[in-house]
Amino acid sequence: MADDYAQQVEQQLDAEIGSAFDWLSFPTELLVEKDKVTDYPDRGFVRDCLEMLDRDGEAMGVLNALTLPLRQANLTLVRPDQDLGQTERVRQELFSSAEDGGMETSLDVVIAQMVFAAAVRRSYHERVWTRRSDGFIGYKKAAWRPPASCELVRDRQSGDLQGFKQFLDWERKDVKADWQGFITIPSERALVHINGQHRDPLYGTSDLAVTMWAYTMKQKVLRLWFRFLDRVSIPKTVAYGTSPTEATENAQRLAGLGTSGVVGMVRSDPSLKPFDVLDSAGQGADQFLACIRYLDSCMTRSVLAGFLDLTSSAASGKGSFALSSDQSGLFLASRHAAAKEVAATLNRYLIAPLVRVNYGPAARVPQLVFEKISQDQTDKALAMLTALGTSPNIQVPTGFVNLLVERVGQYLDLPDDRVEKILSEAADQARQQLAVAGQPQPRQGSPAGNLNDAVNGALAVTEPQAA
Repeated sequence: MADDYAQQVEQQLDAEIGSAFDWLSFPTELLVEKDKVTDYPDRGFVRDCLEMLDRDGEAMGVLNALTLPLRQANLTLVRPDQDLGQTERVRQELFSSAEDGGMETSLDVVIAQMVFAAAVRRSYHERVWTRRSDGFIGYKKAAWRPPASCELVRDRQSGDLQGFKQFLDWERKDVKADWQGFITIPSERALVHINGQHRDPLYGTSDLAVTMWAYTMKQKVLRLWFRFLDRVSIPKTVAYGTSPTEATENAQRLAGLGTSGVVGMVRSDPSLKPFDVLDSAGQGADQFLACIRYLDSCMTRSVLAGFLDLTSSAASGKGSFALSSDQSGLFLASRHAAAKEVAATLNRYLIAPLVRVNYGPAARVPQLVFEKISQDQTDKALAMLTALGTSPNIQVPTGFVNLLVERVGQYLDLPDDRVEKILSEAADQARQQLAVAGQPQPRQGSPAGNLNDAVNGALAVTEPQAA
């Protein structure tokens, strides 16, 4: 029975029966060709999104809350087993400046451009290969391409990414465009980040979809509010007279005054008023403001950033800062999930091809990791490191200690190579001092020895060095 099942599995290796596409909705939004499926550019959506961000401060605040934690997060390049030097070479390629042999577009810039996909669903880049002076094939740049001009291309059967198309200047002669004016950037040159893959792994989602809806509704409310304010800002006057003709003449005289002036009127009865001003107190204006506040809260709550509303709520006496820490913690956890998607894209489409081209298809690939995005991670790591190092009896795996030391240096945003050098020098110095004093010292390589060295090294890194 087991042999029959194994044979069935062998016959189905690498075969796909189903499809990643929802064929019940085709071809409403996609261009279906013989062997590929191309999506139409989101020109209208991208244009509307950029206009919203230029005009609405609340929407821009939501986008900054979504992207800033990822743009400033610490990055770690995890060394694989059987490393042949590819980790350091990838580190040099991605983390070095262009003047030191790195990419012309720094990794920080590429990540900042990629996380903008939180607004426009996808971020398109073209990998431009180059050969270094030592023969190593690296990246000249990861050139950004405008999302509004690009179309994602996928295999019609499997849904695998085959690159993307971009509409180009029709006068360019160095590349050949199709009849629609698009050129194809193949998969070996394409770097595409898709936001919201947990909801739509094929084409992604925008985290600002609700924000854009709220912005559209808010523009309608603002237009009504401004029209309302325009009406109530100019007082309305009722003119009187002993006859309709006289009342009309008085009204015309009052209307001719403009903003100021003097007009003479005849009153047949001194007890009668020549005019009255209608009440223009503007009752109901608070309802417009309440509606706008509701729409702003929809923007922030849609991305778990409700803590952004705490300032205005507390100022009005209806809110509290008590839950700010809990809300911001939940929000940062959601951004760490988004960071994992960015890391997966970089590992698959930027780092893996670099390793395969230079070290062969069997070479292990270093993995880029975003450190956990949290405000108190540094304090926790330092406290744990100190507690473990000062404990008399410790039973901690050596690998955990080494990892903890590395994380401390990364949380402090210190260069990895300098941290490793300082830790090594501090450990050697501490051992020499113990040896001179005739005191027993932990065996090098043991958990106790590693922790003792780690604490001394971490303190040497965080304390000012003597000149």
